[in-house]
Amino acid sequence: MRAIWGIPNHQGGKGNNLVYAQLFSKKVCEYMHNKWAIPYGDKIKGVAMIPNAVMEDRKLAICCLRGLIDTDGSVSKDGNGISIRFSSHNKTLVDQVEDIGKSLGIFTFRNPLETGTRSWNNVVEYFRVVGSSNLRHIVRFHKRFSENKLLRKSKVVKYYKTYKGISLPFRLDGPVV
Repeated sequence: MRAIWGIPNHQGGKGNNLVYAQLFSKKVCEYMHNKWAIPYGDKIKGVAMIPNAVMEDRKLAICCLRGLIDTDGSVSKDGNGISIRFSSHNKTLVDQVEDIGKSLGIFTFRNPLETGTRSWNNVVEYFRVVGSSNLRHIVRFHKRFSENKLLRKSKVVKYYKTYKGISLPFRLDGPVV
């Protein structure tokens, strides 16, 4: 058995946005499975779910939402604005993410494999309440918030040095770059 987690790598470059840490530990996998009901193997086929204990605890739910948006979500240029989206082929997980986002008054749309918001006010609220540890998301949001500048994906990397050393997770009410 093995556990694999994706960790953001903010070095930039195509295909370099994740570093994988593999733990070959039966005990860690058993703990994650027994304590949090995280299935062994493929998370889509295994129908991974957010544990009830996390869904029922506001602080844990916010941390979980931040982690899922940071890894499997996006903060993207969307027309003349920015949207926050989470997508997955795991419908149960999308349902749960939608529930958390709606409970915070942030998420405003849903389609079968995706949930999120296109509302600028809700994007601001997301960064006030939830925040992000994904530098790409932080740069996109902060440039729009502070300079009304919309960045395309290809332009984000050039700003990474400016944001080096910020406290994570970044929240709007926290230290501003």
